[in-house]
Amino acid sequence: MNDTLEQPQATSPSVQLRIDIVEATIVVFTNRGYRATTVEDVADQMQIPVEDVEREFPTWPGLVLAVIDRWNRRRLERVVAVAHGRGTIQMLRTLVAYNVAEPALMRLLVSLANEAADPTHPAAKYFRERYQDFHTMIQQGLREDIANGLAPDDIEPAAVAEQIVALYEGLQLQAMLRPRFDLGAAFNRAMDYFTDSW
Repeated sequence: MNDTLEQPQATSPSVQLRIDIVEATIVVFTNRGYRATTVEDVADQMQIPVEDVEREFPTWPGLVLAVIDRWNRRRLERVVAVAHGRGTIQMLRTLVAYNVAEPALMRLLVSLANEAADPTHPAAKYFRERYQDFHTMIQQGLREDIANGLAPDDIEPAAVAEQIVALYEGLQLQAMLRPRFDLGAAFNRAMDYFTDSW
């Protein structure tokens, strides 16, 4: 997919600069990792003064949230497009494959989601809302699968969604803590086992 087609139209030079800063931060996170990245690294990537970055994003958490939101939305749009019409389980398999290919994003999401479980964390509201959105998306997808004959009509979408999300989240955490753990293979085995029981 051509990333340039996904760029929102800037309404001002400042809006375009903000977009460019977010995109540059994604590149730096991918190359260096979230923990090792500073605002100076982002400015270096863009070849602009640090003050320009800080003017557009006065706080580091604000920039990180903008990065997560853009990166995550892009990931979900691509995954949904690839798996369209093939069912929720295939969509999730595709999502995990994307996460394996983008480990920096996976580590960032899992790490910050755990930190944001603290209601005083600056990203707590964002992560709770996105987590609920994800769970709702899985439930709705399973309902559509039932209607389209891709899943049995005796499953309970809410309960199945809880189990699938638990597998998805738990296996990602294992992948972060076990260097030789094959996340894609483990998730596919789990989904095979899961759907065989249908």
